[in-house]
This record gives sequence, structure tokens and C-alpha cells, in this order.
Amino acid sequence: TVKILFKDRTPLAVPIHLVVYDFELPEVLTFKSGLGGNFFQQRYNSSDKTIAEYHGLTTKEQLEKLAPKYFDIMAVNKFYPKFAWAYGGEIDLKWSAPPEGYNVDAPGNHFRLYDWDFTRFDRRMKHYVEDLKVNSICLDHTNPQVCNTFSRLSGIRLAWGMREGDAYQNSTEITRDQFDHVVMEYYRTVAAHLKKKGWLDFAYILVDETWDLERILHYCKLMKSDPLTAEINLLACIQGFEYFFQQKEPTSGSYAFHGLVTYMPQLDENYNRWEPHYFSDYGITASRDRHWNYAVYTNRLIIDTPGINNRMIGLDLYRKNANGLLVWETFWWDHAALASDSPWNDPGTNWGNGALSYFYPPRRDGLAEDPDYRIVPSLRLETFRESADDYEYAVLLEELLEAAKSKGLDVSEARAIMDQINRFFVDSVHWSQNDAWYLELRDRMAQAIVGLKRSLN
Repeated sequence: TVKILFKDRTPLAVPIHLVVYDFELPEVLTFKSGLGGNFFQQRYNSSDKTIAEYHGLTTKEQLEKLAPKYFDIMAVNKFYPKFAWAYGGEIDLKWSAPPEGYNVDAPGNHFRLYDWDFTRFDRRMKHYVEDLKVNSICLDHTNPQVCNTFSRLSGIRLAWGMREGDAYQNSTEITRDQFDHVVMEYYRTVAAHLKKKGWLDFAYILVDETWDLERILHYCKLMKSDPLTAEINLLACIQGFEYFFQQKEPTSGSYAFHGLVTYMPQLDENYNRWEPHYFSDYGITASRDRHWNYAVYTNRLIIDTPGINNRMIGLDLYRKNANGLLVWETFWWDHAALASDSPWNDPGTNWGNGALSYFYPPRRDGLAEDPDYRIVPSLRLETFRESADDYEYAVLLEELLEAAKSKGLDVSEARAIMDQINRFFVDSVHWSQNDAWYLELRDRMAQAIVGLKRSLN
């Protein structure tokens, strides 16, 4: 019984019935995510206010204090930040230029990387991967048009094969061979360190939208050419279908990107890239270790929608055999399309594709005059945590069901509950609004988990 005391001192006793189920969810989730939290200083227009300005921050040190506060709240809510190492956890190293100059192919004429220092990176990764059990760490963000560039060396951006109209025209031109060597030296060293620490399974590189076949195919083959770097997951945003249909040779029936990327289709109500035949037509089997989903404009994410639309994400991706969700950004507050520059008044935050307000500024009335490190999460952040748990319920139930089936036990009741998951979803982009039925389904899943555990024991 919980006792509530009103302002007039009138007491009220409210009975609470609590059921504790005899099982635990895994410390490290099966369900992965990359949900932003990396644009604290960026703006599109000079008049836009940055997240740092909303918090009253003016120095690098202040930002390095603020960012981990966001990352901590994201992590404990299983809403994982994209770059958990950013703003104070970077890898430090020194480099020297090719001895015979840039953009010159000659034996041994490559960059040298040395004096590697993972101290700051390790401190941050231990906190998030080992202590808070974050299972998804982005090492870099690229796309098919700019993956011919490399920016992990301080003070310089390198590029091969630059063309008129390319982004980053201020890049230093190098040969493709020089590019290949510096990229592989960097990522082999990083991957070896992650492997030694037991963190390599959590590493991925985001390959964003746009298209350039020559560049992205070369980049993917390069990253998969070494056993260590091949373990870094390449998450490819499927906006078009090129990763599906591109063949190694015309009419060969052998597809160029098979085995190179993790397919991550865009899935929105008006831009669906996840019909089952999109995979089967090209000989791809949707499997949980090879598929994520990325969302842009969708009722799964927006604020002005019933809460069930935020909640059903986990089970929707489970039934599609995916195990991860990516959103380009989940809080970035100032945009010309909004009626107000305060998300407290207009929380849509239509800041380009995918930007939302899963957090609010620390002040309701504008910018903080002095550093303000208060973090204000939304209810949708906590709803996502429950959605991630829904996914783990389904995975655990599936594993127990298969174990019981292998022993010849009756699994018809558990199977019927598993079948109920699909009942909630009409098709790839439509689902029920019956939140009461959904919550009851999770309760039935929990009871089935307990029952199967007892049967197996």
C-alpha cells in the first residue's frame, strides 16, 4: 500500500499489486541502437541556436562535461548514443606525411601513424560498454559519396579521386593506394585494440544515404579485406535499392554487396524499404545479426501520436528479424520550420531527416545565461526502454521455446503466444492502436517464459 498525503494533509492509501517474474533479461541486450546525441555545436544557419548555447556553454571543457551526462541517461534507458566516446573520449595519435609527398605512388610512400594513446577512449568505453552495458559503438559516419575521404588524423582531411562538385573540396588529395594504407593502418590498430579489450563486437561504421558505386564498393571491400577490420559492422542505409540489386557483373546473378554490409532499410509509413520480397528477390535472408532499421519521418517516433506508436518498435523489429534501430539524431532544437525556437512550446524539432526532441532544453524560457547542466528527458525516452525490453522478452521466449521443443516438451501454448506478436501488425507499415492488448501480450510472454523455464528444469 502506498500512502499519499495531499496539501490539506488528507491521507489516501492506494493498494498496489506487484507481480515479480522469476527470470532476468540479459545485461547486454540483443537489441542494438544508434540514436544520435552528437550535434551539440552544429547549426545549419548562422542564426540557429546550438544545443551548447541552450545550456549556456562557451568552452570545450564545459561541453566535455555536458555530453556524457546525456550519454549516461541515454545508456541507462537502452537508448544508445551513436558516438559514446565523443567530446572527451577520442583516440590520440601522431602522424607523419608520406616521405615523397602527397598524391605520389612510390614504394613505401605512405602515412605513418604512431604514439597511439587509447587512455581517454578506454576510460569512456569502460564506463559505457562494461559498466552501463552499451552494445553499439559507432566508430565513424560516412556515405557513398564521401567515403573516399578520411578525417581521423588531426588537422587534415585526406581524399582520393576528388571530382568537381564533391563535398570537402579543401581535402588534401592523395592516391588511392595511400588512402588504402592509411585507412587500414588506422582501423587495423583500432580493431586490434577493441579485440584485446573484448569490445570489437560492439563496433560499427554508419554508411549514410547517397550513392556512388565506385567509391562505396571500394570502401566496403577495403574494410573487409583484413580479418580484424572485417569484424567492424558496416551499417548501410537502404534508401534506394542499389545495395540489393547491384551485381558484380551485368546479368551474373551474383550480387556485389552480399557479405559486405549489414542491410539497414529505411522504414517509414510513406517510404517503406522492408517488404519481404525486397530481400528474397536478391537472395538475401533477413537475419538478426545482419539487419537493422533506420527511421526518418514516422509515427513510430513523433511526439504528437499515441504512445503505443513509440512503444511497438521493439516487437516490430523482432518480427522482421532485425536487431537494431538507427535514427540520425534525436535532439537538435532550433529550426526555421518550427513556430517557436523553444521545444517546450513546439517540440516537433523537424531539424532535417530524423531529428526529434527526445530531450528538452534545461530552461523553458530560452537560453541559459550561465552553464546549466540539467538534462530533461522525455517520456518517449522511457517508452523506448520498455520497447527494448519487449524485444528481449521475445528473444528469450523464442530461445526457451526451441530448447523445450528439442526435448520433446509441449510448446503449443508458448507458440500461440509468439504467433500473437504478428497479430498486432497489419503489414510492414500499419499496426494496431490497442495498447491494452499490447501490454497484456507482454504479460502473457512473461508467464510463458516462467512456464518454459520450469519445464526445462
